[in-house]
Amino acid sequence: NSPGRSATPSGISTESTSPTQSCRQIRIKGTLLTVGEPLSLYSFQVLAGYMQDVAESMRTLQTLRLTYADMSAELANKDRILAENDATIEKLRGEERGNVLKFQQESIQQLKAQCDKIVDLNKRIQALMTQNTELESELAST
Repeated sequence: NSPGRSATPSGISTESTSPTQSCRQIRIKGTLLTVGEPLSLYSFQVLAGYMQDVAESMRTLQTLRLTYADMSAELANKDRILAENDATIEKLRGEERGNVLKFQQESIQQLKAQCDKIVDLNKRIQALMTQNTELESELAST
């Protein structure tokens, strides 16, 4: 750019014919427009076309912003659901551990009770065998 010229990313550049002059010229899509002077039909059409492009770009940008906001909200909702699922899984794992320990303790108690019954039955069998042997001895002596 020359010292009297500045450009914007939108394709508009401004020019000053001299540093002291207040008259500015704007170049839009290659067409030079002088600020403060009447527009020719062609210049008006260029300006109108540029404004339509700007309006379309604004609509597109707004759509992208809305889409981004929707996607951000959806992502936040999915993150919340994942966090809830993780919490539920941890809760179930805790309950499962508790159930396994309870089952293990109940099983141990049942096995001990069955062992105690077996020991009692064995003692009864031993007592009956001793009694049977004594009765056999008495019968043999008579």
